Amino acid sequence: MPIARCTSCAKSLRMSALPRENVQDYPRPPALEPVGARLRVLFAGQTIADTVNGWRVLETHHAPSYYIPPSDVRQELVTPAGGGSFCEWKGRARYWTIEVDGQRADRAAWSYDSPTPGFADIAGHFAFYAALVEACYVGETRVLPQPGSFYGGWVTPNLDGTIKGGPGTEGW
Repeated sequence: MPIARCTSCAKSLRMSALPRENVQDYPRPPALEPVGARLRVLFAGQTIADTVNGWRVLETHHAPSYYIPPSDVRQELVTPAGGGSFCEWKGRARYWTIEVDGQRADRAAWSYDSPTPGFADIAGHFAFYAALVEACYVGETRVLPQPGSFYGGWVTPNLDGTIKGGPGTEGW
């Protein structure tokens, strides 16, 4: 499925100058790299997370997943959620619920307490599902959620290629 683009996203792209990237060129196994842009997450009118010290994971056919240090997340607004999942590359994930002024988003974030050695830099960092919060930003660019409900990548208008997550693509 081609990546959706919108005119307001294109305008944001010009403002933030994110470089063109093709998700088919991302590596497998995935790579971890620091992010040079500001990352923000909003929920129920509140800034939940705001950092210039984020990381992103790049994996073939995925939109990047962004990780925010715990010191840059409003910890009083996130609580552990039940369950977990396992990533063959990063290890066991735990989930977090966000609650602000009576508004709640269950399992809207995840983190790795003890990731595998190649991903040790994101231990304890939070990643957020863009579909479950009010808005996420890379620089001044508002992101779209990765297709489907399983993956948590952030789709920005500078991405080319086919991003997995929609019907029929989760097993790639």
